[in-house]
Amino acid sequence: MGGGDAKLAAAMGPWLGVPALVVAHAIAVVVGVLGNLGQVGRGQPVPFGPFLAIGGGLALFYGEAIAQGYLGWFGLD
Repeated sequence: MGGGDAKLAAAMGPWLGVPALVVAHAIAVVVGVLGNLGQVGRGQPVPFGPFLAIGGGLALFYGEAIAQGYLGWFGLD
């Protein structure tokens, strides 16, 4: 993550809250990995901001439900 990605993540925190922010980061990582499979060479930088934006958008609307479903899957709710 670069400086801009960290600032974007920090700005998303107050909007989403902690559970949805964790969900947003998890979605961003999954989408980023799946979106770049076979396309990026080793050591080549990948901008993470667009993936954070996708994760933040999904977490804004579905973050609490995803977090509760995940915790319920492990019996932690």
